[in-house]
Amino acid sequence: MITLYGIANCDTVRKAKKWLETHNLAYQFHDFRKDGLDQKTIETWLQKVDLNTLVNKRSTTWKQLSDEEKIALIEQGQIEILLQHPTLIKRPVLVKDDQILVGFKEELIKSLELLRDCKGVDSRRGLQAMASPCQKAQQRSCPLTAPPEGG
Repeated sequence: MITLYGIANCDTVRKAKKWLETHNLAYQFHDFRKDGLDQKTIETWLQKVDLNTLVNKRSTTWKQLSDEEKIALIEQGQIEILLQHPTLIKRPVLVKDDQILVGFKEELIKSLELLRDCKGVDSRRGLQAMASPCQKAQQRSCPLTAPPEGG
């Protein structure tokens, strides 16, 4: 299943949620403003994406940081600043197994490897090739539409 990290009132997060729902892709939402984030999660993300990709330098929070904090975060990699100010993280962050996508652009999500595991998805054309998402998700053959464990 996909985990979508973000904050509930973010327009881009809402757009990603709607896109996933429209394509019948199961996801779990993690509001990092309410639910928080831990250092291990951020470190795992940073194994796959660059810190400059993860940090939203257009955010109000970024603009409110002191120059010292900006340098500490970007040049010295002090991710504790992201833990203190999770709204510095570009949204949404979509995670499936060891894959991560930061931000939401439909053409990028269509190309993700995680969608290629679904029956009926033509990996060259992404979701556009699907007649119905994951060809009958009720068969539970798609890892994206499988119910959460224990559910």
